[in-house]
Amino acid sequence: MSLILNTLTKEWLKFTVTGDVDLTDTDVFVGISQPGAEPTTFAAGEWTDTTTGRVLVGPGTETVFTVGVWDIWVKVSALPEIPVMNAGRIRVI
Repeated sequence: MSLILNTLTKEWLKFTVTGDVDLTDTDVFVGISQPGAEPTTFAAGEWTDTTTGRVLVGPGTETVFTVGVWDIWVKVSALPEIPVMNAGRIRVI
C-alpha cells in the first residue's frame, strides 16, 4: 500500500488479505502504528469481497491520523487463528 492522505480527509482505506478460505465470514480489524512499532488499538473494518476489506478513516472516525508516516495492520479473527499482518505504509500530510 502506497498512499498519501491529508489529515482533513475522511475516506475508505482499502486493504487486501489473501488466504485459502473465504474470509468474509470472519471479523476484520485495522490498526495503525508508527514505523517499527505495533498497533495498540484496532478499529472494526468490513469486507467488500472475499479478499478486499476497508475501514473508514479520518475526522469523526475511530482512526484519525496526524501528520507523519504510519504502518497499517490488519487483524483477522479466524478462530482459532487471529493473524495480524502488515498491510503497508501511508504518508499523512
